[in-house]
Amino acid sequence: MRVCIYGAGAIGGYLGAALAGAGVDVTLIARGPHLAAMRASGLKLLIDGEERISHPRCTDDPAEAGPQDYIIVALKAHSAPAIVAAMQPLFGPGCAVVTAVNGIPWWYFHGLESVDPGGAQWDGIGDVCRRMMAEAQAVGEILGARFAVDIDKRMAGAQAVGAHKTSMLQDLERGRPLEIDALLTVVQELARLTATPSPTIDTVLALIRQRARVAEVY
Repeated sequence: MRVCIYGAGAIGGYLGAALAGAGVDVTLIARGPHLAAMRASGLKLLIDGEERISHPRCTDDPAEAGPQDYIIVALKAHSAPAIVAAMQPLFGPGCAVVTAVNGIPWWYFHGLESVDPGGAQWDGIGDVCRRMMAEAQAVGEILGARFAVDIDKRMAGAQAVGAHKTSMLQDLERGRPLEIDALLTVVQELARLTATPSPTIDTVLALIRQRARVAEVY
């Protein structure tokens, strides 16, 4: 079985390392310094204190990978349309495409739509994040989503990660496009469709859009 992961960030890198460690023929499509680092040092996973290093095939040219059985798209949502043409050499007979794009699973909205714009710095915004999660959960439940982890546990889990810069903050600092629509706008739109109040999401969305427009990244 041949698997190609298009985009080797946090999600794609984790999947690639895990698959390679399990003996799967996996290729990661990446670029720039990240690609160079993976080629030089491999991918390292830290799970329960155990360090696991794997060395999957890495390239910036999909044609080098050739036809695949599975393609996992692990890019940020706004990056996906631009790689459609480049993906063509990866399509083999019966090839299946699996999306692992930010904003797809509802549990991801539940935490990330509040944590990412908030920058994971909880001082003074914990209540804001909690209200955003509650609003997103209300929308999700109307649409049939079920939440195995409650808001308190999700917030505790995010805090346990410690001080760090979320991907959205890193993108803002580097002048890259932000995943505003995939993480926030879609929740607001679903709230409108289900007539569910979302005042906190509405406010944060307006603020982050304005910040992104000033930075010319939206």
